[in-house]
Parts: sequence; structure tokens; C-alpha cells
Amino acid sequence: MIAVDVARFQQLQQQQQWSALLDQLQELPLPELRNFRLWWFQASAWCGLGRPELSLTAFAEALCLAPGSIELRLEAIAALQRCGDWAVSLKLLQHPDSAELMRLVPAQIMFARAQANLGEHANALQRLDQLQQEADLDLVALGVALIEIHLAFGDLNQAWFCWQRLEALGSNDLDVLLIHVRLLASDWHADHSRRLLKLVDEHPQEPLLVLLVSRVLRQKLMVDEARGVLSAAIERHGFSGDLAEAWLALLVVEGDVDALKAWLARDPMVRRPLQPQRLMAECLLRAFRPAEARDLLLSLDADDEVLSLLSDAYRRLGDYTNGLDVMQKLLLRRPHSAELQLQMAYQLLAQGRWSEAWSLYESRFGIAGVSSFLAPGMGPRNHWTSPHQRSVLVFAEQGFGDTLMMASMLPDLAQVVEHLVVMVQPRLLPLLTCSFPQLEIVSGVSQERFAAVDSCYGIGSLGRFFRHSPDDCPAHPYLNVPEESCLHWRQRLASLPEPFSVGLAWRGGGDLGEHRRRSLDLEALMPLLSLTGVNWINLQYRHSQVELDQLQHNRGVQVHHFAGITEDLLETAALTKELDLVITVQQTALHIAGGVGTTAWVLVPVAPEWRYGIEGSRMPWYSSVELFRQTQLSDWSDPIERVRTRLMTALAQRAGQNGSIS
Repeated sequence: MIAVDVARFQQLQQQQQWSALLDQLQELPLPELRNFRLWWFQASAWCGLGRPELSLTAFAEALCLAPGSIELRLEAIAALQRCGDWAVSLKLLQHPDSAELMRLVPAQIMFARAQANLGEHANALQRLDQLQQEADLDLVALGVALIEIHLAFGDLNQAWFCWQRLEALGSNDLDVLLIHVRLLASDWHADHSRRLLKLVDEHPQEPLLVLLVSRVLRQKLMVDEARGVLSAAIERHGFSGDLAEAWLALLVVEGDVDALKAWLARDPMVRRPLQPQRLMAECLLRAFRPAEARDLLLSLDADDEVLSLLSDAYRRLGDYTNGLDVMQKLLLRRPHSAELQLQMAYQLLAQGRWSEAWSLYESRFGIAGVSSFLAPGMGPRNHWTSPHQRSVLVFAEQGFGDTLMMASMLPDLAQVVEHLVVMVQPRLLPLLTCSFPQLEIVSGVSQERFAAVDSCYGIGSLGRFFRHSPDDCPAHPYLNVPEESCLHWRQRLASLPEPFSVGLAWRGGGDLGEHRRRSLDLEALMPLLSLTGVNWINLQYRHSQVELDQLQHNRGVQVHHFAGITEDLLETAALTKELDLVITVQQTALHIAGGVGTTAWVLVPVAPEWRYGIEGSRMPWYSSVELFRQTQLSDWSDPIERVRTRLMTALAQRAGQNGSIS
């Protein structure tokens, strides 16, 4: 047996010489020595370097050798929670070996945090309330846990109140920094990106902070900023662990095939085995190279992830039959997977097989993190039951555009229910209240109100009762706006130099990959923007004024922007109603145009989202919307040219006849 000077390693640990400690431990055959302290030292070193994800294997080995060590178990659980492994941490806390540990206040707080992050918000809050009188209560840890619970409940006001109390304690604990990032992300404003970048600059030694900030920036489609903070962190901390996984994931979603190949060659140490070929196939898909992705995927072992990507590759190639066949095979393997059921629903809906799809579409509520405007503890109830003659609550659980589209079914629902309450996002409240004055439209309900209704449906669930096929859509305008608002915008548009006004939106939402597929630059629209006789009106949500200024400076094209438009959706709808035409990509602008009955020409990518179908120029939900589809993946030139030809004809007709556009 090799003699080991444990005291020497312990001294390095106490001195927090983490790199030296790791280097010396790596020279030892730890599995042979079967000394839990050596594994513990290694785990502590990785945590000390801010890389808890690389500590988990060492913690697992140490716990196998010393399952009764309370201090070891507590550190391991803390590492798991900082990695976001809430379910595993809760399992450890509930293990029989943790019975003594659970008598400690820190363990109780960890238990509450795990509950909060796994959906048991009320239980978590009750547990924390019971701890309030404990003499050794860590107020910082309590504050972090309370903010997590309030975020889970969607109570931003209370979350910020707790943050102010926490901030007053003056702690720079990592958990405090991380919860600050989550708060900023949950209550997003334009200047929050600057605040996130400042946090990273002030704490460059915290890789977990960088990871969370980069993830938020990526979700907000701020790709350059996400890339910048990740690149700087990798240069400082090395290409390994979650930093490496995040960097590779960013390259994949950007479709940067060459860079991905180069970075994969470095073979980084990560906590989950990398699958280079699968990553490359996904990257090829994101790079709009689905044929290459399909061929690569067909050469791999057909595990679940490979089959899921293969189905997507077929879909993007326009081979919907094979795409659906692959998805059916995958569902046979995992018939209870909510994610797969939802993907199957999307494919059936896209092919117009709505009656088959709607029941599978309900599976979206079984997916962790699904968007819902209801507070935790509320959700679909009796949603498989027909709403006829029942007291019903409908809640928004879609984006703004999809909610507006699905709202076309509210009149159908109102005719059959006994009583109806519709709960939507605050930004939609004025528009839908004006459009459906006979309905009770609210932006929040109490637990008591929720409990009193017979059935509760997500707004996307109404199709199962009222839209069995695309032919069931009446497609007539259903959004109403005040006449005085229309008159105001009619006068504003009449004051512009040209007689023809066209609304314009060029970027769609969704995750980074979807955003890239369905968006384009203003420069790509120059074949349209260069036409004379048009007032171009901005309908782009969160547009860049710099972008508009550059277009006017470099190209001499002015896109008029009216303050408040796209933020105030009621005024946006009124303006849209007075426009001659809307030209847009897949986003809210088309749903508003379709809802008020304004002609809209929509630039649609290959294999669009289900609501646009797989072929044809008609969108079932709206009679005034016409689709101009890509003929080649990622190539917008053909649909833009077809729109240009139509626009030139319309302008000529208007000049000659002063008639309406069609």
C-alpha cells in the first residue's frame, strides 16, 4: 500500500492552494488507496476553483467510502445545487444516511431550495417559515432561498423586496451573485445586459457566474455578448467542464461547423461524455445543411437523441413522411415522454392532421419549465372534459403571437360555457379587452378563483374542441380597436410623404436556432426597400434604432418609427389596421395584421412552425395573410423577389386606380 501524507494535503486545503492540491492528487492512484479524505480533497479543490461540476465524481467516490460523514454530504449537496442538479440533491437529502444531517438548519434550507426548484413551492415556503426562529439561521442563505421561491411563484415584487434585504447584508457569496442574475433575467429590461456584463467584470474568478450570464444573454439573443464572456472565461479558467460544454453548445446552435470540429479535437474533460458525431450532426442542421446531417445521423447508433435529430433533418428536407415515421419509432421506445409526444403533435399539426394532434399537444404541460401565465400550484384542471355548460378559466401559456392566434377561438368558447374568465399577459390585456368586451379578461386570478371554476384550460387547448381541421377556422378578423385610435393613425400616416404605407418586421423570436432560421437583416430586404412610393413603418419589437439610422445613412431608406409601437399592442393593432400592407417574418406582427384584417405577406422558412403548414400560400387562421415560402433552405432571395414583384404590381395599381391591395 502506498503511504500517503494526508496532513500535507489537508494543509494545502486549509491554505486554499487549490491548483497545487489538484496537481499533487493527480499523481496518486486514488481508486486503489480507498481513502475518502483524498477524494474529498479533490472535490473541494474543484469547488474552490469554481468548478463544482468537476467535483461530482470525487464527491460520489468519497460518499461511497464514508456515507456517514455529515460535513462531506453537506458539501456534496451544495456542489450539486450550484450545478443545478436539484433532483439529485433532493435525493441525497432524503436518503436514510442524511437523517442526522437533516437536523441542521443549512440542510433544511438546501431542502427548501431543492423543493422550490422542482416545483414544490408551497412546501418550500412552509419549510422556511418553520426555520425563521432558529438561532443559527444563515440570513444570506435564507434570503437566496426566499428569492428562488418568489421567482417560482412569479412574484417579482416580493422577489425584489427580498433582494433589497439580502443586498443590505453586503454579501458577495456566489449564491447571492447567481440569484441576482436570475432576478435580472426574470424581470428583463434593456439595461440589464449592461448590469450582467458588469457583474462578470467585477467577478471574473467565478466560472459559474459567467456560465449563467452567458446562458441568459444567449436566451435574449445577445450572441456576441454571450460569446465574449464565455471566451474570456475559457481563457482564464481553461477549456473543460461546463464552460467547455457551454462553448460547444454555442458553436452548435450558431452552426459553426469548422470551429466545432476544431474545439472538439481538444477532447475536453466534461462531466457527461461528449458525443462528437451527434454534436456535429446537430451543428450541420443549424448550419442549414440537413442532407449532410441526415447522412451522418444514419451512420450512427440509433439512440433517442440521434433519432430525434434525424426526424428534424427529414423535416427540414421536406421529407415529412420519413420524419413522422422516425418520430413514431421514437415514441414506441418512450411512449410516456411528454417531449416526444409534443414533437409528434407539432408534426401532425403541420400536416393538417389536427384532430389526431390535439390530444398529444396537451403533453406540453408535462414538460419541465413550460411557459405558463398561471402561478405555481395552478394549472390545467379537467382539461380533457368538454367546456360545455361549465365555469371555465382559460390562461395564456403561449407567446404573444400564438396567444393572439388562439384567442380567435374565444367567441366559440363563450357560446358554450356557463361562465368564462380569460387570463392573459398584461401587455395583451388592453387589446383583448377591447376586442372581446363581453368577456372577463384579466391579468391575474387568486387561488380561490382558480379553485372555484369547473375547468381550467391553456388557451392552446381550445383547438381540441373548436378546430378539428384547418377548414374549421373562420379566418375572419376578430381583433377590434377604438375608432379614435384608428383616426389618429390614419392622420399620422396621411402626413407622411408617400400615399402607400407598409409595416415591416424582419426578426422573429424563439431560441437562438429558431431566431436564425426565421429572421433576416434589413440589408436582405433592400430589393423591397429600394422601391419608391412607400412609407416603411417599423413594426419590429425591440428594434435597434442604430440599425434604422444606419439604413438611412448608408442606403437612403427611412423606416419610420412611432414611439410606443410594438410595446403598446392596442396602439400597434390600431396602426396596423390603418396600414395598406404588412410585410413580416414569422412573429407577432402577422398575428396582429391577420386579427385586424390587414393584408400581410409573410416570409416563411423551409419547414416552418406548425401553424404555417407545410405547403401552400394560405394560413388557415387568417384570410388576409399570404405566405411566401423559401424554396431553398436559408435562401430568402426567391420569396423576397416574389414579394417585390407583387409589391410593384400593387404600387402600380394604387397609382392608377387608388384601390385597395390584394
